[in-house]
This record gives sequence, C-alpha cells and structure tokens, in this order.
Amino acid sequence: MKTILKNLPVVMLLAGTIALVSCNQSKENTEVSELKEQIQEEKQEVLNDLEDLREDVSEKLSKVEEEIEQAPEEAKETLNKVKDELEQERDEINESLEKVKDATEETWNDIKADAKGTFKKIKEKMAELSDRA
Repeated sequence: MKTILKNLPVVMLLAGTIALVSCNQSKENTEVSELKEQIQEEKQEVLNDLEDLREDVSEKLSKVEEEIEQAPEEAKETLNKVKDELEQERDEINESLEKVKDATEETWNDIKADAKGTFKKIKEKMAELSDRA
C-alpha cells in the first residue's frame, strides 16, 4: 500500500503529461487541417480566375481570327500581331494553371503571388490589345 501511495504522484504526473501532449497534438492537427483547407480554397479561387481569364482570351482570339478573315490586307498584319500576342497570353495562362495545380503547401504562397501577377498583367494586356484590334 505504501508503494502505491508513494508512486501515486508520479503516476498522476505522467497521466497529466500524456493528456497535455495529446491535447497539444490534437490542436496542432486541427490547425494543420485548417491551413490545408484554406490553401485548397485559395487554390480553387485562383484556378477559377485563371480559367475564366483563359476563356476570355480564347473568345477574343476567336473574334480576332474572324476579323482577320474579313479584314483588308493592310489590316491583317496588325490583327495577326494581336493574334500572336493573344496566343502567347493564353500559353502563359496555361503555364500558370499548371503551376497552381502542382503547388504544394510549401510553394503555395510564391505560386499564388506569381499567378495573381500573371492574371493582372494579362488583364492589362487584354485591354491594350482590345484597343489595337
């Protein structure tokens, strides 16, 4: 009986430590899960924005191709340059989409910043090309 009473504080301390560690691990797991979920939501938002932009570029490209067919020879050169630039922009969007899809939790912040920069740059370029076409 004396041995049990003598070891009781050690056993209680050990049990308390295990409970505390378990609680901390559970909290950390919850935080990690929430972070992963947040990254996934951000990733989907960026993907949607880039896919919408790609669709806009593709639509503009189709219109320019139609205009090229109807345009007089002197206008075709300018329209072909616009077409080439739109194709480059679409390719850049596709590259950005692949990077976003392949992004890991470790690379996400850099990839997200690059994708948003690409989005902004192409939106501005689209406005410029619309004025030229």
